[in-house]
Amino acid sequence: MMRSANFRRLFVLVLLLMAGLAMAASQTTASDIDYALCDVRVLYLYEYEEDIDWPTLYYLNDAVGCRIDLVNLKISTIWRQQLSQVDKAQIYAYRYFLPPDTTAMDSLVTHLLADRKPDIVLVGASRPDTLLSHLVDTLKALPGEPGELFTISRIYQITEPKDQVQSDKRVVINTRELNQRYRERIWREVPKLFSNYTPPEHVGRHLTVYRLLHSQVESTAPQATFLSGLETFRLLDNIEVTFAPGPQQRTYTKLANDFISSFKAARFAMGKARTELLVKGYKQLTQLMEPPSIGSVAGFPAPYRRYLQALFERAEHATLNAVGLNWSGTILRRDTPHGGVVKYRIAVSSNGPQPVELSEIKFHPYWDSTATLLDAHRKRIAPHQSYEKEYLVDIEPERLTARQPESLLFTAQLHYGATPVGIRSVLPIWTKPEIDVRFEPAYFFVPPVPDLDVDRMVASMNWRVMITKPSTYAGEVRLNLETPRGLFAGAYRQNVPLERGKTLEVVRIPFSISNLFELGIQHQVIRLTIDDRTVAVDTARIRIAECKVPRSVTVGFLPDSTGQLEDVLRMANVNFQPLTDRTLITGNLDVYEVIVIGSGAADNYPSLPSAKDRLETYLKHGGSLVLMGQPEDWPRNVLPVAFTPGLELADQEDIEELINPARVMSMPYRITTKGLLSHFYRQRTVSAAVIAPAERVLATPTGAALLSVSRIGDGQIIYCGLPLLDMIARLDIEAIHLFGNMLNY
Repeated sequence: MMRSANFRRLFVLVLLLMAGLAMAASQTTASDIDYALCDVRVLYLYEYEEDIDWPTLYYLNDAVGCRIDLVNLKISTIWRQQLSQVDKAQIYAYRYFLPPDTTAMDSLVTHLLADRKPDIVLVGASRPDTLLSHLVDTLKALPGEPGELFTISRIYQITEPKDQVQSDKRVVINTRELNQRYRERIWREVPKLFSNYTPPEHVGRHLTVYRLLHSQVESTAPQATFLSGLETFRLLDNIEVTFAPGPQQRTYTKLANDFISSFKAARFAMGKARTELLVKGYKQLTQLMEPPSIGSVAGFPAPYRRYLQALFERAEHATLNAVGLNWSGTILRRDTPHGGVVKYRIAVSSNGPQPVELSEIKFHPYWDSTATLLDAHRKRIAPHQSYEKEYLVDIEPERLTARQPESLLFTAQLHYGATPVGIRSVLPIWTKPEIDVRFEPAYFFVPPVPDLDVDRMVASMNWRVMITKPSTYAGEVRLNLETPRGLFAGAYRQNVPLERGKTLEVVRIPFSISNLFELGIQHQVIRLTIDDRTVAVDTARIRIAECKVPRSVTVGFLPDSTGQLEDVLRMANVNFQPLTDRTLITGNLDVYEVIVIGSGAADNYPSLPSAKDRLETYLKHGGSLVLMGQPEDWPRNVLPVAFTPGLELADQEDIEELINPARVMSMPYRITTKGLLSHFYRQRTVSAAVIAPAERVLATPTGAALLSVSRIGDGQIIYCGLPLLDMIARLDIEAIHLFGNMLNY
């Protein structure tokens, strides 16, 4: 009897587990529905990736459902655009490279607004008189059309919390709380947008304030949020302004209301009920999209047709996720004795709570208006089952080799219960492989050109280009380098064979510069192509900047956590050598005139706390220890001085120069505090430190040192808590000179 009761309990538990799995599979995330019911677009303008306000953007994307478009502008010799995105998350990152042309800004605005205008524009930290500030002025001057549904309602710019802004003209964001809420998603998704950028572990500021620059919305109430008083979903408004009052408008309005009510109700439903609500709403939207409403002259005009198509794709994604349907199609080209054929392979899997049926698989050739029926039979796919089949399609060889943007379109009908769901698979004739190319590092500074009659330098330099690819890819790619005026590339491998099994290929490009090279920051571009098709592009910055360190000065260094320190030492043509953990304990430190400890180096040197006495002896004998900004977990009792680092927020007004002129700021290069801190136009995170004894050159309002010199015997410890390597990566010439001064001290 006991065994029978245990068996019944076990059987009930299995049934509950199976039901729970079915319910979990049928649920779509809340953001999928939010994306479908929100058509707000946020345009975020920024200068540098590290300044992007990710917590605010992810709040708007996740909690509200806004589409996020990030835009960055660079100067280049030719007009071009790069796009990266987070799949199915409505986050897109655009990089525009503009030629120095008076019409370039107008062309950019036309391109940005070709689809529709954004609703909200957020401006990150920016400097005056830059491409970004000019774009903001252009957007502010755009006229609003009467009755326009898609217009720039408000423009905000990030500002400092201490700035005086009227409460009804600002939006305050709890940055630290939002960063904690979306931390996992930010770390997972941001590297897909910026391959060479890692989000910060913690944000320095607690609150972020956006001040209102421009508004086209009349509102007397305080604007507590970016979307206060704005419509977030305008399907009904589209119908109202497009169709005159009458039966047609009432029919479309009813379909739209049914769609909206079903999707809103699905937000609060679970399991099978949520799935049925989404399918019901999707069916109403499908009827709204069918002719003659969208295909006839009396239907929606082009802008709203694009709006409906984008809405339909978002709703379809949410519905297919709820049904638990995974649909994929691949195309394979095969040669036969009778000519080339295309093999189309479909794979459908159902993870939803009930079976689905697949039928009417069609091929739509881009060169003909008549579709080809590949399969008319219905296939029943039970829950947690899959179906795969291949179809041979006769296509003329020239249709497959034509270099044009047309693609092969395959469609099918799925039936979820009594509801048909149309799905489509667009397969490009040529699929771009997942290959990336980048300069390493993405910046370079070179010494001034000698004052000679010839226009070439004798000394040459080289830049590394990294090609990353999947290990399964094999083939030949071509590299094309676009250089600024006065820069001459030497011989390098332009045709690069990529082997299967390898994921990384390094190409070194030697180059030299002439006296034709212009001052200021210049850009050069590397383009990777396959069969004359551009697959990947990267842009690097380069400028002339002197950082002279005699070759007689031997520098030992403990690498920083990012590897930037080694890159900068190499650019400065320093005689350097990395130190090992064993060298700290047993090596002869006196052979180094300077030892540089990079930021975060202590994590990779477990013997560093044991080297205090050796470092003190090294300093007393005339050695120079350059200490870069360190994290708060820096081990105690490492240095022969009291040293406690900590993170602070500071801008130009917060940093005080206590010694003027200080030797570290004047020899061999004269550096002005205003020039050094020119990028601190807003508060930035710095590694201020309490260090004693020390001669503080630059300090924060708390009295902590940002730049200091501590005398130890005949030597000294030079501490720099400024983000100096990041400033050098921006090719800030004053930061480069300060680095040279510290090594020459």
